[in-house]
Amino acid sequence: MSLSYREPGPELQRLVDSLREEARIPGCVILVDDGSGSDPTGIESGYSDPANGRPATLAEHYPVGSVTKTFVAVLTMRAWQAGLLDLDEPLGLHLPELAELLPIAGEIPVRLLLNHRSGLPNYSLVLEGLPRIVDEKLLTCQWREPEILALLEKAEPLYAPGAGWNYCNTNYLLLGMLLERVHSRDLATLLAEEITGPLGLADALYMATQEVPGPLAVPHLSSRDGYRAIPELHAPTLWRGAGAIVSTASDLLAYSRALFSAGLLGAQLTAAMQDWEDVELSRGPDVGLYNISELAFGLGLLRYVKNDGLEFIGHHGGIVGYRAELLWLPRSRMHIVALGNRHKSDLGRIVYAVARHLLGMPQLPRGAG
Repeated sequence: MSLSYREPGPELQRLVDSLREEARIPGCVILVDDGSGSDPTGIESGYSDPANGRPATLAEHYPVGSVTKTFVAVLTMRAWQAGLLDLDEPLGLHLPELAELLPIAGEIPVRLLLNHRSGLPNYSLVLEGLPRIVDEKLLTCQWREPEILALLEKAEPLYAPGAGWNYCNTNYLLLGMLLERVHSRDLATLLAEEITGPLGLADALYMATQEVPGPLAVPHLSSRDGYRAIPELHAPTLWRGAGAIVSTASDLLAYSRALFSAGLLGAQLTAAMQDWEDVELSRGPDVGLYNISELAFGLGLLRYVKNDGLEFIGHHGGIVGYRAELLWLPRSRMHIVALGNRHKSDLGRIVYAVARHLLGMPQLPRGAG
């Protein structure tokens, strides 16, 4: 979807450029709907391919990492509404082979996958225990479902289902498999039929099975000099329902508008996704959640309140070489989406600064945001 947008004022552009350089992010793009009904503000900063001088543009595709989880949560809520599954029935009812591989997984209610209270270990952490995790052969090979499930075969549950909380990619990997099973259709088809097609999102694609038109922004990792380019190591067949969507900023903003306006799910299901359960502040995903006073997780959505009282709802995304933010500020009705091309970069700090600027709030001292 191509959206018309306003250029940022010079002060906002300088702010983003400065914070991006400070965070050592090669390039980032940001779209903001300030809730006024006017065209969104579009910000382009830095380079999507610094080695070849290609500037970052809002038209470019970026992997969105765990923002994918919100799409999978929407599909799960719709399947619940359609009677294809029940949020309180055990996962093994639909995936009996999983129950054989990891017995406790078969007993976990679907709801506990959505809100990260399943107790399952993170299958991606198994990979991090292997030598040279950032290895082209490891992360770009085609992973089949049995091979991914085998990573969990000897894994020990972290706690009894419902007895704790841990952010876990395994939960959404399994939800994606569950959706494919109850619908008898692959996840790419479901996304196209139920979300991206109806919303006209031609540039939000499921990389595990769909080809992305045009080049992606070049991924980067941290280095002593700031960052270094790497091959496209995002391995979409490995991340699947946990993180395999790629999008432009325009499509991500259109999705955010539909999600938080209840136009995508209706008021009842949208409210159900925001059935918050508090999370210890030290347990949040490693995506710049600092200087916050409240942290909670719902059914596929994250909520946090900064020390200055600003409330954010949405999700963060991180995948090898990239960062993404999809956030809604309910009091001002502001939507912010941001995409960047460095792994584990502090894109969230930039988003926070942009929000304060557009809300007329003074910028905080460096390190205070």
